[in-house]
Formats: sequence, C-alpha cells, structure tokens
Amino acid sequence: MNRFMYNVVFYLFTIIIIIALLMTGLNPFIAWILTVILVMTLYLVISLYRHKKRINLLDEDCDPEAFLAQTAKQRKITGRNKRVSTFFDIDEAAGLMCLGKYQEAASILDSVDKSRLSTKNGIQLVYYINLIGCYYELGEKEKAEELFDNKISTLSPINKRLVTATEIVIIERYYANEDYQHAKEKLSLLLKTPYLSKRQKLSLLYILGLINKQEGNIEDAHKNFQYVIDNSNKLAIVEKSKLHIQEAND
Repeated sequence: MNRFMYNVVFYLFTIIIIIALLMTGLNPFIAWILTVILVMTLYLVISLYRHKKRINLLDEDCDPEAFLAQTAKQRKITGRNKRVSTFFDIDEAAGLMCLGKYQEAASILDSVDKSRLSTKNGIQLVYYINLIGCYYELGEKEKAEELFDNKISTLSPINKRLVTATEIVIIERYYANEDYQHAKEKLSLLLKTPYLSKRQKLSLLYILGLINKQEGNIEDAHKNFQYVIDNSNKLAIVEKSKLHIQEAND
C-alpha cells in the first residue's frame, strides 16, 4: 500500500467514525474531539506495531534483506520528513552492517546530518554505536577509538536495550584492542541479560568464537561458530563462521 492509499484509508476511516458518533446524538464538537483522539490513538498503535514488526525482521528473524526491503517501503510512506528520513538512514546502515557491507553503511552514516540526531530519544547514541562498529570492522581503529572516547562516554542510554547496545560496543572495543580477558568477562555477563535480541546474542557468540580461536580453544570456537551458522539465517556472520571452521579443518 503506497502513501496515497494510506491517506485515502485514513480519511475514510475518520469520516466513518465521526458519522457514527454523530448518529448517536453527540454534540458535533464533542464528536469531532473524540474522533481526533480515536484516530490519533489508532494511528499511534498501528505505527508502533509496524515499527516493531519491521525491527524484528532484523533482530529476531535475522533477515537483513527483508528488513532493508521493508525499511525502503516504510520510507516511501512516512519518510518525507527530513528527521524521520534520518532514522531510516540509520536503520538502512544497520541492515547493511548485518550483511557485512560496512563501507556502504559507513558512507550512509557519514552523510547523516548530525543536527537531526537527538539525545532524548537515544538515536544519537545508536548512530555513534553503529559508526564505531563500522570503523572497527573496516580496520579504522583510530577513528573508532576517537569516537568512543568523545561520544560514547558522554551519551547516556535512555533504556535497557541501549544499555545493552553500549555494552556490546565496549566488548567490540576490548576485542579490537586484543583485551580478550575483559571481553570474555563482560560477554559472559551480557549473555545472561533478558534484553538481548537474537541477533545481538548471535553477534556476541561470534565474537566469543573469535576470542576462543585466538586463544587456541579450537573446540570451543568450533561450537560457537557452528551455533552461529545454525541460527543466524541471513546474517553475514554465517559465512564468516563457515570460513573460520574451514580454516580450522584445513
């Protein structure tokens, strides 16, 4: 359904509600106020449902391709506002990262107008967490460290899920700096939190596999990588895990 059809349905639904309320004998002004409240409430509920369903394509179904496709559709419907479009840019970059397309993701994030990133809704923190992740994967460690020191330490997570995301980027930093002991300690604790999405859990297990491989724990690393392969659907870490197992068997 395109934007035009959504508008048609929205206006028809509004008209139907106000007519139904007027037929009950309500004062026209009260009927109009109730209609606005009902329509806005319904719009909010539908928007939240659609957002959750779209995010779950990535976080629970581990299907970045479907997530990117749905994000593109949603952008056409609601992304005309520049600030809203920025949110979709960040989502698109996240999907690309999960496909292993870090350079493309970093380019999108670099082009984002930082003035549209608010600290109140957590989007600024999400932005910098993702950009740091891109830099680490691209081997641009100095850029990642600079952002971590200047941004992550100054931005407070506004909910448990952002606390979890911040903990994950700290683990990524430990790993990038070859501080495997601290990475494993924090990783073990984080795997117990109920706020991890399936995708985040799999990403952590992939990092654990890398650490075990570096430390010579080949059997444990194999278990980590095999679990990732079996459960990660279309995430890029599936192919990466296969390569690590293949290297160990050669």
